[in-house]
Amino acid sequence: MEVNFYRSQSVVTQVGAVAASNQPRFANETVALLFHNAKILFNFKDFNDALILLREGLNLDSFNVNLMDLCRKTLFQIGLREESLRLLELSQRIHYTPQKSIELARVYVANEQNDQALAQLFDVLSQLVEDEALLFETYKNIGCVYLKEKEFDLAQEYFHKAYAIESSDDTLLVNLGVLEYLKKDVSQSLFYLREAINNNQKNDKAWVGLAMAHLEFGDRDLSWSNLTKALDIEPMNRTALVLLNDLAESDSQLEYCQNALIKFLEGENFDEQISHLLIHVFIKRNDFQRAQLESLKSYLWNPQSAKNQELYNKITQFMNVKEMGVGYDSVSSK
Repeated sequence: MEVNFYRSQSVVTQVGAVAASNQPRFANETVALLFHNAKILFNFKDFNDALILLREGLNLDSFNVNLMDLCRKTLFQIGLREESLRLLELSQRIHYTPQKSIELARVYVANEQNDQALAQLFDVLSQLVEDEALLFETYKNIGCVYLKEKEFDLAQEYFHKAYAIESSDDTLLVNLGVLEYLKKDVSQSLFYLREAINNNQKNDKAWVGLAMAHLEFGDRDLSWSNLTKALDIEPMNRTALVLLNDLAESDSQLEYCQNALIKFLEGENFDEQISHLLIHVFIKRNDFQRAQLESLKSYLWNPQSAKNQELYNKITQFMNVKEMGVGYDSVSSK
């Protein structure tokens, strides 16, 4: 790529200004300029070109934490999660911060490494942190780990410690709502989830939680409304899609579900379960041609799956003999 494109004064500060300011220090002006341009590219979501500049910078200034931190964030954005994690761990060893411990803990939780996550978080608490914002994040994340471990009493303890610091955080309120839902206290769950939505109408997870709670009361229409709201906010909310598929009955609902599933698959490289749900919707709507095409996609993506092969064969066989009156159930993706 042409780095000179980003040397315009209207976009990039002068090299001397970058190196002489109170901004992060670098080995030389060339590295400073590489970092500065990479940051601009990152902010414009041009992650691949940003990564080229960052790797060049790290070749010249190998242990620069600022380069490492921006590089790992860039790697994460383009899907290189393991490489991003290794850089985060290295950055933490070179320059420890409690914030990085919390970030590491989140990554470990995502990787199902809950013990390592707790070790990072309790390490933060061991430093007698006085910063309330940092304490809040630490307590909240410890609660999340215990929630995943189904240690409900411990999760409640740390969530409530966080709540005592900041009671209006919508993410925390959603976590409390999920906790109460899992403890079978649906009324209390509704309270927290409604509070989360009052504080942030665009929290899609809160709308999904509300839908699940309303289902417990048998209110399918309200649950459907909650799920469509969640998908309006975040079309890639997988949980909302799966629940919506279970609720879809009328043709208009099936059509909405079909369009939402297609939109998800357009944004995701491949998701076998979502693909199967879409096949099932096509079959329900008597659209066997599109069901066959989607089943072929699943089969070609994962030819080792016996279910994919069986599904494609059944739909193809049905289409070949449909004039004989083969029932829909014989090709169901369920």
